Amino acid sequence: GVPVAWTVILGGGSVSQHTTLTDSRGRTSVVWTLGPQSETQSVLAGTGATSEAAEFSAFAWPAPIRAVLQQ
Repeated sequence: GVPVAWTVILGGGSVSQHTTLTDSRGRTSVVWTLGPQSETQSVLAGTGATSEAAEFSAFAWPAPIRAVLQQ
C-alpha cells in the first residue's frame, strides 16, 4: 500500500496514472505511452525519497504508417 508517483521527465508522452499503490509483494505498474519524437524518453517512479526512485528509459522510433482494410 505504498504510494508511488510516476512522472514523465524526458520526451513527452504520458502515464496512465500519476500515482499508484504497491501490492502485497511491493509491485505496481502503469502504462507509459511514449511521446511522438524519435528520441530517448524517460519516466521516474518514486516514493518521495530520492533514494527510493527508479528511472526508466526507452528510445522511440518513428511509427510506420499503417492502414487497416476491412471487407
